[in-house]
Formats: sequence, C-alpha cells, structure tokens
Amino acid sequence: MLRLLNFNILFVFIIVLSVQSIGAQDVSPVDALLKEASFLNADSELVDVYNKLSFEYIRINKDSSLHYNQKAIKLANNIKYENGVAIAYKNKANLFLYLDSFKLAHYFFQKSEKVFLKLEDTIEAAQVNYLNGNAYYFANNYDSSIFFYEKSNYFAQKINDRQKIADSYKAIGKTYWIKGDLIKALSFYKKSLPVAQSLNDTSLICVLYNNIGTIYWGVADYDKALEYYYLSLSLREILSDLEGKSLTLNNIGMVFSEWDKDDEALKYYKQASQISNNIDYPFGTAYSYYNLGTHYLKTQNLDSAIVSFKLAINNYKIINNLNGVSICYERVGNIYEIRTDYEHAMLYFNKMLA
Repeated sequence: MLRLLNFNILFVFIIVLSVQSIGAQDVSPVDALLKEASFLNADSELVDVYNKLSFEYIRINKDSSLHYNQKAIKLANNIKYENGVAIAYKNKANLFLYLDSFKLAHYFFQKSEKVFLKLEDTIEAAQVNYLNGNAYYFANNYDSSIFFYEKSNYFAQKINDRQKIADSYKAIGKTYWIKGDLIKALSFYKKSLPVAQSLNDTSLICVLYNNIGTIYWGVADYDKALEYYYLSLSLREILSDLEGKSLTLNNIGMVFSEWDKDDEALKYYKQASQISNNIDYPFGTAYSYYNLGTHYLKTQNLDSAIVSFKLAINNYKIINNLNGVSICYERVGNIYEIRTDYEHAMLYFNKMLA
C-alpha cells in the first residue's frame, strides 16, 4: 500500500522567493539601465530598457517595477512593438506572482502567451506556460498547474527545447507527488531523467535521482530507493553539493531505519548533521535532528530524542517552517506522555496547536 510522505520533512516543495539585502551588485544594473534610457529615443530599444528596468525592480521596489512596466506597455502599444508588449505582460505577471496575487499573475501570463503565439515565438510560449504552471502550483491549484506544465512541455517538444522538456516533466512529476499520486510522479520523473542525462545537466540529474529514490521509499521498495540515493550521492560529491549531500545522507539513513539497521541509519544521520552544521544549512540541520530524534525514540533513548527534536525545532524556526516546528513539538509531547509526565506533555501539545 502506498504511503504518502511528510513533504515538509522530506522536501520543501514551496519555492520561497528570498529578498536579499540590496548591495552594489543590485543597484548597479538599475543605474546602468536608467542611464541608457536617458539617451534613447522613444523606440523599441527604449521599450526593451523599460522592460529590463521593470524586471530588475520586481524584488527591489514593486512601485518602480509597475511604473516602468506601464511605460513599456504604453510605448510598445504606441509604436506597435508587439514583442515589447508580450515581455511587459510577462514581467507584470512575474511581479504579481512575487506579490502572491495569483489571479492577476495568471491573467497577465495568458495575455503574454497570446501575443507570443501571434508572433510564433514558441520558446517564450513554453516559458510563459511554465511560469503560469508555477503560479497555479503556488496557489495550491495542482490540476491547473499540471495543465500549464503540460502546455509548456508541448511547446518545448515542438522546438526540441530539451532543457524545458526536462524541466516541465520534472515539474509535472513534482505536482503529482504533492497530490499524492506517487506512481504518476515516478513516471514523469523517469521521463525527465533521460532528457537531463542527454543534456549532462548534473544538477537536475541529482535532484531526479533523489526524488525517484524517495518515491521508491514511499512505496516501500527500499532496494530501489537505496540504488537511486547512492546514484544521487555520488553526483553530489562530484559537484561538491554539500546541502544536497546532507539531504541524501538523511534519506539513505531512513532506508536503513526501515530495514531496522539502526546503527547504520544513525551513522548516516550523524554525517548529515555534521555537514549541515558545518555549512550553516538550517533546513538540513533541522532534517538531520528530526531524523536523529526519530531514531532515538525508536531505540528508546528518550533523553537524546528530546534533545534532538528541540534542536530540530530551533532550526525549523530559523527558516520559518511552522509545520516542521509543530511536528517536533508533537514528538516531544509524545515522549513526555510516554514518561507519564503529563504536565510537560500538555505544554508541548499546546505549543503544537499555537
């Protein structure tokens, strides 16, 4: 029987758009574009600069992004520069996506697609549909998300854009996974894999190996899971991807735990924890301590389990993973309940509900 995974523990599927502090490297492109705009006539080149400014400002200043977007649309319409209009619509959709205004993002992605199709720009049509799939995914509308990822794949197939083909197959697989359909998720990951291999896209191959392994873990095919985890691990090491290595080591430990090879599992969890701590990777550290807590609970080392879950809580708080925090509070509460320390058990159960 299929077992759904706790996605918030195994993987973070919600893509967080992080706003970095604005340094010289952020301001410089904007200044250069503003300077360029001051020397241009009201033609297609100025529209292109307005569009670039609108895009650059999305994460810096939403009002400025919208200001230059409107200037781009107005000028592009005046001079009948349709490609400029299409790009402006796409930028506006990306701005609304960044602001979590999903309905407006969908609307402008579709307006952008309409113009790109009129221009027979299949590359951009594939990209816009992919982005619209992301918008529906973030809005938790997974059926619509799959629809637009499939449209993206269709356009990518028409022009043999192998990168977009691989990415869209992976996105469809990811969406079926979060819907709980592990078999369909697996089939799309396996469609993505040979395309990624043909591109020698080692980063994508790593992710696919790891995700395929985790789906096999989810359907209790642990031999297959371990096979793909080891494939992922070997590539992570070649790429010096320490964050990915930490996650894959945790996943390997979980396979050994299922086989009741608890000493082997502990070895992998500790390796993962050490790597995550060394590189200051809070999610990997939280994941490692959660697995260590689960291991110690299973082996009846309750003191170590409490310590591990509390360390996991601290790191989940750093990345604002409230679901991870809640789950760990529940685990600590369960341990105190096992010890018949009901006062502390209720304390942590109440924290879980807060």
